[in-house]
Amino acid sequence: MDIKERIKFVREKKGLNQSAFGRKLGASQTAVSFWEKTGSIASRSIKLICATFGVREEWLLTGEGEIFIEPEPIPASDLIDRLQKELNLTETVTRLLRRFAELEEPDQKKVLEAVDLMLGEKKEEKATKSQKKTTNNIQNLRKLA
Repeated sequence: MDIKERIKFVREKKGLNQSAFGRKLGASQTAVSFWEKTGSIASRSIKLICATFGVREEWLLTGEGEIFIEPEPIPASDLIDRLQKELNLTETVTRLLRRFAELEEPDQKKVLEAVDLMLGEKKEEKATKSQKKTTNNIQNLRKLA
């Protein structure tokens, strides 16, 4: 596999067409097509592909080594902080997420089962109310007829 094939491999692995791949890099579809056909690509574009898509430069240039750079794990507390800011989460939701993240997986599953049960009961209550409302509407229509 040469560099043009490796560029195409990265693009396809990321599930992008040439236009979308180029947009993420600030390049045109024509430029991406040119790279994939000729293998002629500027070093700054190589660096940009690597930085944008987490590709090892050595692999892109030579085909040697691992393809992708393994991202460092982000601590749950940092992710929750980001979520709180980006989604404007309430303090209650943020606290719930923090406490949930502290649980072991079996306990997380128990919590989810309890939530599912609670939501199921609420759906049943709503369905019952909806059925009663429909029945009342039908009865009212019959009275009018």
